[in-house]
Amino acid sequence: MEFTKRKTIVLFALLLYTASLSAQKRIMVYKTDISEFKAGISSDVNDLNEQNIRNVADQIVSFYTNDERFVVIDRAKYDLIKNEQELQKSEEFIDGYVVEQGKQEGADYIFYTKYLRKQKALYLRVYDVTNGKVYCENTEEFDLLLGIIKDAREKVYQLLNKINNECFSISFHVVRSLDKKEGAKTKSLLIAMGHNQKIKLNHELEIFRTVVENIGNKEMERDEVIGEGKIDKIEDANFSQIKVTKGGEAIAEYLQAGEPLYCRVKTN
Repeated sequence: MEFTKRKTIVLFALLLYTASLSAQKRIMVYKTDISEFKAGISSDVNDLNEQNIRNVADQIVSFYTNDERFVVIDRAKYDLIKNEQELQKSEEFIDGYVVEQGKQEGADYIFYTKYLRKQKALYLRVYDVTNGKVYCENTEEFDLLLGIIKDAREKVYQLLNKINNECFSISFHVVRSLDKKEGAKTKSLLIAMGHNQKIKLNHELEIFRTVVENIGNKEMERDEVIGEGKIDKIEDANFSQIKVTKGGEAIAEYLQAGEPLYCRVKTN
C-alpha cells in the first residue's frame, strides 16, 4: 500500500516535470546586426561602442539561461546573415531568412537585434518560428556621453524586461510580507527574484494581481497594478527583499485575504 502511494507520487511528479518542460520556450539568439553601425560617422563609431553592441547577444543569452521557462540556443558567436550583400536586402528577406534558420534549429522564437545608427538605439524583434511572423518588437535608446555609449548593459536589461512584460507576460511571485507585525500597510516583501534574474539594488518593481473579467461569454485575464517597490536586498539566486514605496495598504489587504500577488521590473 505504502509502495503504491509512493509510486503514485513519483509518477505525478514526473508528469508535472514533463509538463513544465513542454511549456518551455526555445529561443535562439544570434549576434547583433551592426550593418548600420559600420556605415556610421566616425564621431560616434569607435572600438568601445562596437564592443558594447557586440556584447548584446551574450547579455541576452545570460539573461534567459537561468530562467527555467526558457531553453536558450546560443548562436551569439555566429552571424545570422553573413554576406554584406544580404544585409542590404529588404526586411521581408531578412524575416524569411531568420524564420528558416529557426526551423532548422528547432527554435520556437528567434531574437534578432540591430543597432539603429540614426536613433542611437537598440532594436529587438522576436520572431514566432511556427507561423513565420513577427511576434513582437521594441526599441531602447542609448544615452551618449561625448559620442560614447555609456549605459549599454542597463539599457539592454530594460529592453529585455519590456519584451518579458509585453510579449511573454513573465512575472515573479510575491512570497510573503517581511514585516514583523501584520498591519494595515505592508512595508517590506520577500519576492522570488534574485541574481538569476540579473536584478540590482534599487531596481523598481510593480506589484500586481491577476483579475478575471467577463467579456460577453468569455473570461479574460488582466493585470491590476496595486503597488510599487524597490529592491532593498538581494538574498541569493532566486530571492530578494523589496521596500514597498506605493500601495502598501492594498498589498496588505490582498496578502491577508490570501490572494496571490506577483511582481515585475518597471520599464517606463
